[in-house]
Amino acid sequence: MIDIILGLATTHIGGPDDLNEDNNLIGVQYEEYFIGTMYNSQYNRSYFAGREYQINDNWGILLGAVSGYDTGCMKLLGNDDPDCDNPSVIPLLTPYVKYKSIYGMLHGNAFMVAIKF
Repeated sequence: MIDIILGLATTHIGGPDDLNEDNNLIGVQYEEYFIGTMYNSQYNRSYFAGREYQINDNWGILLGAVSGYDTGCMKLLGNDDPDCDNPSVIPLLTPYVKYKSIYGMLHGNAFMVAIKF
């Protein structure tokens, strides 16, 4: 069965005030494999793909890769250069908790809520 994933909300824990809080995440998942797109914290279009590792019924980890992040300009790394225009692919390591079809995910300092149906 193929599931649809939609982002509902995003907030950043710490960091600067100019980060994107509306990621417009949309994705699909087949069994444990997923792909999708979103606008990341730096307002760049990102594409992601990976595999879900469900630890138990309520939590797990998403592993894969995500594009669109300029690692030289990531605020978490202490670089505040406003000329961030060199997006690259970085590892995706996202722990999550879930209740029924609602997921809470932590990606870097971004906490995202998504629904899967």
